[in-house]
Amino acid sequence: MRGGIERYLKTYPQGGYWKGKNYLFDRRFEQQPQDKTDEELQKDVESWCAVCGEPWDLYRGQFRCPEPLCKVPVLVCYACNDAKAYVQKPPYCPLCVDGVHLRPLARPDTVEQKRKLYGGDVTAPVKDGAGGTSKEGQQGRSKRLKADGAPSNKLFVGNLPRVVTASK
Repeated sequence: MRGGIERYLKTYPQGGYWKGKNYLFDRRFEQQPQDKTDEELQKDVESWCAVCGEPWDLYRGQFRCPEPLCKVPVLVCYACNDAKAYVQKPPYCPLCVDGVHLRPLARPDTVEQKRKLYGGDVTAPVKDGAGGTSKEGQQGRSKRLKADGAPSNKLFVGNLPRVVTASK
């Protein structure tokens, strides 16, 4: 919905299809539907403490997964925090508990993939006859590259170093 979660929760004060709370990175900490009672919010909790496994939905930025390449924020309940239970049982994130390790994968060479796909150096600007770069040449070149190559079946997501084929 245009406007994001905040606008959605203002449009639907009972929460609509929204479940639980939205974590915020400021002093408000969390955002929840205005007209939803605390009992209804407790029924919506689908997260749990990473140490004891009890339902828990408060995150205050203190704990992260101890896996060196992961460091995902995890939830730790007040009881485990007060008892320092996280010392005996480190709070691993659900992905690390399941054994999913995506980060050690090698970064793909996207420039080389583009060269293979389009042929030649796709990073160099097109030169005009006088030795300078030409705006028309660059536009024509990008149109030519799109027209010449077959549609790509790879998906590039933001700045993440992962490439996934469309079939996966």
